[in-house]
Amino acid sequence: MATFQRCLKVLMIPAASALLLAASLSLFPPKHEAVQSLVDRQPLDRYQYPATSIRSIGFPFGDENYSHNFSTPSTHPTHSKRDILTFDTAVCRGASFYKEIKQAYDKPPEPGPKFRHEDIVNGWVSERGESDTEFSWHKWSETLLGRIAEEEEVNRTNMAQSIGYKTKEGIERGETKAKFKAVYIRSAAAIITEDIKSPKYMIDKSGVPVAQIKKLVPPLYRWSDMAWVMWKDILERNDPKNGHADTFEVNKRYGPQDPGRLRYLGHDFIINDSTEAIIKHIIRAHRDGAEEAPWPGLTYGMDTDEGLALLGTPNGVATTWILIDRFEDMGVRKPTVTIWTHNSPGWLCMVWNLEDP
Repeated sequence: MATFQRCLKVLMIPAASALLLAASLSLFPPKHEAVQSLVDRQPLDRYQYPATSIRSIGFPFGDENYSHNFSTPSTHPTHSKRDILTFDTAVCRGASFYKEIKQAYDKPPEPGPKFRHEDIVNGWVSERGESDTEFSWHKWSETLLGRIAEEEEVNRTNMAQSIGYKTKEGIERGETKAKFKAVYIRSAAAIITEDIKSPKYMIDKSGVPVAQIKKLVPPLYRWSDMAWVMWKDILERNDPKNGHADTFEVNKRYGPQDPGRLRYLGHDFIINDSTEAIIKHIIRAHRDGAEEAPWPGLTYGMDTDEGLALLGTPNGVATTWILIDRFEDMGVRKPTVTIWTHNSPGWLCMVWNLEDP
């Protein structure tokens, strides 16, 4: 009952409740240990940290809206050093998230938000420019496909919140300089993030009180939503049915242009402090203290504490949102996660394989 013990320690459940919980778990064990600590447990106050629901977790990293791959945690005075996840807390968070994924499969949720073209152009523009990192879609396509992808199989996007916009309440705001950079490898059915600085993070950096931030973001502000919108748009634009005969051979070889076939969510060159801390902890624990884990790296399912801990990181949360919000398109998936180092201990990579069960 390792997961139960970790979460019990983190959540500090009173002794009497803990005894009742342990008894209920022994009498009615769930399907596997990975979620047993959260199946019959009394609900916590969802607005305390760590919360039990992905939909109600607050700052500092309440959801992937605030998660940012390539930025250090906020220095806002309302955020304490608990911004950096411990392994035990990450396991507990991940177990909560995985429980919600399983609940979504048992009782399909309402479809995720459907954004219109007006939402995309409301504050967001597509910018050109060279990569800020040594990111290479060649490396990723070779990793996922076993070969270098052809140029026409790949789309690169750099969406920047660099113009004014209106909030849902109609408040006019200036640019936040938020950024969502990603590479979409159609033949691998993969989305690889290169740089994420969310509107919430950028507004928070300006010193706005935490309680006000959610009211000031543009309607389209979550990475998982932006990634899905762009993924669908790219497939539609490259579909031969829409007059793109030049890509017909590529699409014919690599399957229908169906967004629901999305298979991989990758994160390249991770430097989010919490995610980095969890990955390094796992690598050291399974590599006899070594800092490197070259490809094929280390792979974990959601029946392990390591897998749950990675799901509970800021980078892992986006996977939960995709699986829940896009259930209508993707159906039931069995997520596994692989972590590895590329070239040096400091270059950390993570990829989620959204397998069919």
